[in-house]
Amino acid sequence: MKKTLCYKAVARKTDKMVSDGFIVVEIEIIDRVFDKQLENYYQESLKKLKSSIFPKSGE
Repeated sequence: MKKTLCYKAVARKTDKMVSDGFIVVEIEIIDRVFDKQLENYYQESLKKLKSSIFPKSGE
């Protein structure tokens, strides 16, 4: 059985940019989650965040 590790973390922009245009961020890990129910909660939260940042066209 494969065990998935899920992180609750915060990313902060550092105001640095590398030469190829990528923005550098600092990531602070707040919590590690092994429990399947909590993992599902964090994965659902991530999906909601992604959909708010990258809305599907036609909505």
